[in-house]
Amino acid sequence: MICNMFRSLLALSPEDVLPAVYLCTNKIAADHENVQLNIGGSLVASAIEEACGTNRAKIREMYNTLGDLGDVAQECRQTQSLLVPPSPLLIRDVYAALRKVSV
Repeated sequence: MICNMFRSLLALSPEDVLPAVYLCTNKIAADHENVQLNIGGSLVASAIEEACGTNRAKIREMYNTLGDLGDVAQECRQTQSLLVPPSPLLIRDVYAALRKVSV
């Protein structure tokens, strides 16, 4: 799946290849740049709580069941009803936002 994603990126959006590589490797910069997010699970849980309108106990329960905060966020988001559907996430926008947070 990742190989096909990179093939598509190379063909359709070459400027997104490097940010995609960083995001796939859980980094936001090359090692020599010494840039880190330093975001722990507690901060991620707080963000999920605020963004999805759920409480900390439910997030903890879901985390114990699913084992990953990313899966918890996805599950919370799927059960959340929205008035307007969110715009799609773009690799370059996600990467830029994470770089901004790291600074």
